[in-house]
Amino acid sequence: MPAPAFIAPQHRRVCALAALTLLHAREQGYPSAVEAGKITAADAERGIYLARCIVTQWRWVLNKTKPPCPDFDDHTDLFGAYNSELAVELARAAERQRLIARRKPDDAAAMELADLYEALAWHQQTHAGVAWIVHIVDVERSAAAKALARAA
Repeated sequence: MPAPAFIAPQHRRVCALAALTLLHAREQGYPSAVEAGKITAADAERGIYLARCIVTQWRWVLNKTKPPCPDFDDHTDLFGAYNSELAVELARAAERQRLIARRKPDDAAAMELADLYEALAWHQQTHAGVAWIVHIVDVERSAAAKALARAA
């Protein structure tokens, strides 16, 4: 299977925006889904919480002034939820959005959002105990810090 679109470093900002889109869609759509009995209030609350954690992670990815890697917490991992939870959540979101895009073949925005959610899910794959994107950014920032230290 080929790698999804939008996984190159130059697409990080658009991936972060896709994470925000996921959060906003849940904040706007989940209350009516709960009222309609499509999801439970607890599931809606958890889905919104996990989307916030994903946004927090992507804000860290984009903010080059942040340290190489945030402190690990036994209860909340690095960004408020365990990477395995975030990975499952993004895989589900990507799958749902791909189904929506297939039902609307003329809707380029729905297709692009599906591609972006797939990129988010790809970046969330676990590598060395953390999300791939976290590992990559940690390595980039650590290397940059070492280069600055050598230059000083």
